[in-house]
Amino acid sequence: MIALQLRAAALANALGVDTASILDAVFSGSQRFAAPRAFHVPFPTVVGEVALKDAPPARSDASDASRIIRLLRPAISELSTAISEMRVRFGRDRIGIVLGTCTGGLDSTERAYATLAAGGKPAGYSFDREHALHHACDWVAEVTGISGPAQVISTACSSSAKAVAVAQRWVQFGVVDGVLILGADTLTLTTLHGFSSLASLASDGCRPFAVDRAGITLAEGAAAILVDGDPTRRATVQIVGVGESSDGYHQTAPEPTGAGAKAAMRAALGEFGGTIGAINAHATATVQNDAVEALAIAAVAAGVPVSATKGVTGHLLGAAGLTEVILAAATLERGALPPTALPADAEVIDGIDLVRAPRPFVGAPASIRAVLSNSFGFGGTNVAIVVADDARVAPAPTEGLPNVKLVSTAFFSPEFASLDDLVAGKRRASVQPAFRLIPGRQRRFTSLLTQMQLEVVEEALASAGVDPRTVPSVFASTYGELSTTIELLEAIEAGRPTSPARFAQSVHNTASGAFSVATQNTEPSSVVAGGPFLLAQALLEGVLLVGALQKPVVVAVGDDEIPALFRGESTRGTPPYAIAFVLAPATSAEFRLASSGRSQRTPRRLPLRGRTRDALVGALPQAHALLARSAGDSLSAVLALSADWTLEVRRG
Repeated sequence: MIALQLRAAALANALGVDTASILDAVFSGSQRFAAPRAFHVPFPTVVGEVALKDAPPARSDASDASRIIRLLRPAISELSTAISEMRVRFGRDRIGIVLGTCTGGLDSTERAYATLAAGGKPAGYSFDREHALHHACDWVAEVTGISGPAQVISTACSSSAKAVAVAQRWVQFGVVDGVLILGADTLTLTTLHGFSSLASLASDGCRPFAVDRAGITLAEGAAAILVDGDPTRRATVQIVGVGESSDGYHQTAPEPTGAGAKAAMRAALGEFGGTIGAINAHATATVQNDAVEALAIAAVAAGVPVSATKGVTGHLLGAAGLTEVILAAATLERGALPPTALPADAEVIDGIDLVRAPRPFVGAPASIRAVLSNSFGFGGTNVAIVVADDARVAPAPTEGLPNVKLVSTAFFSPEFASLDDLVAGKRRASVQPAFRLIPGRQRRFTSLLTQMQLEVVEEALASAGVDPRTVPSVFASTYGELSTTIELLEAIEAGRPTSPARFAQSVHNTASGAFSVATQNTEPSSVVAGGPFLLAQALLEGVLLVGALQKPVVVAVGDDEIPALFRGESTRGTPPYAIAFVLAPATSAEFRLASSGRSQRTPRRLPLRGRTRDALVGALPQAHALLARSAGDSLSAVLALSADWTLEVRRG
């Protein structure tokens, strides 16, 4: 795969809101954890909370009111000159944006829910503008002037590392010339209560790889990098290898032998083709995760020195992966390994050479020209990334999308037998998904969204004759696990204990993880969290995965109904639905990118009878355009990918 030239980087977290001061703190091992200031929790813990210098907007309905945007603002500001230079060099529509995040604007929704629960009305709160994960991506596009594809990836704690993998494919196949990759997450009551319910939250600063480690220290922050694929202009540091895998084992616990972690690490090292001299470990400081990662490191890179920087930054959730890629790059630029902040008397688990104090390269092997960074997340999603100052291979990008065909499709809604019936308002008696992939004991913890997505995935794969155990996947949803999120908010507001099972099923990639676990599938999986361009973004990611892996890929798109609490209307919103597509390698191309002009900013509305249309920002309009024309037309559909680009699906 192509090497990404790392042109600029920026950080904002509890260590500061400028990159230089943050790097100084990380490389000196300085912790800045404290008790939460923004809210009260009924258990002892410390967090990494950002001291933002800017005040919240005076109006509660301001478009940049949410905290995730306030976290992103200093990083975007720091990169403004580099972004302007890239816009001039490539053109605004030849630069893409990929944002990795877990919770998006959940902190805003928590405050709104508390107001609603008390009988009030949250002034200016907008579910679409503040809760939906894509709203931050939209803001970044607006303030940077970038008009290429803008996409959110949400694979729990590996989100921003997975965003790097997506960006690499975009550049590799010529979707764009440059990419602004971001990671951001805020502290929320839901994540604090949730990790506490899993007995995974430390009461004081976390101690990665220590024998007496007791759990994670949650933190918030943002990270951003600018990359391109021009091999004629070598950057000081390049991203030279990306490996992805799934555990196929459990929603929250790692596979005990570290098989998934090993697979991702080996894939990244295989792309690089060289030798790493250091590792920045995922190292959350939980008992199971650190033990399994140590096994994987010992098997893949025995004797390589290991830094665990979450001991300084805390666990930044969706921002963690990209933050640690930047720290890996800084390791090469500074000629030193960052320390793992542990008490002097802390005993370390066997099997790894843990960096306990700042360690310069002086006297170290000359092989420290590359660093591996690990990121793992709920759902058993694994990503490993190699950065180097000496790329072995830096091929030019490929021209055009890979040759891919659409093999099969499936649709499910509890209320409508087909997408045509949905548009026509022809309801049927409510039907529940068949639940074939999910064991009976797990069904009571499984949301309707996950049920629907697994239903259509199974049907589409069976129709295509593809083995569900060996197929890479793309799952996509505008709003994610809303019903589960509301249950968690209700419990927190009522002072009830948070259910660990519910919390584990609340992440945006729940369906992806459930599919992986149910089928023991260890292939890569992406999870897109989009707005009006959701379907085209998910299909594009599927097309690029087919091209990269040269095997069939299943794409599942769907949404549950927005809870009435947040619709602000008495009538119903978007109906629950899910659609699946199986894509496969082909000798000719059915998919191509085309310039669309500004007229494609919003996909057409569907004439749904007796329903509100304000929530129809997901895949339904574009899916209908595609599926309604799937037989007999040479041009099946033109799907809006962004304000300036379309994904055209041509069927012979």
